Amino acid sequence: MTTKEYKQLKGLKKENLRDNMTNMDLVLNMLAEVSATEISQAQNPKGLSQHKKSCSCRRESRQ
Repeated sequence: MTTKEYKQLKGLKKENLRDNMTNMDLVLNMLAEVSATEISQAQNPKGLSQHKKSCSCRRESRQ
């Protein structure tokens, strides 16, 4: 789900998304951010193309 779709789901216009998240939303978002950081540090990608490749592998594994 994109940020725009999530804002529509929550009925938000210009409000800050994080200010309107539940505790569960915040925890899961923090987990995703920490996981992405750990994976990036472990793979140590150099440059934008390697970062994109790293991200696409994770997206494919979730589908």
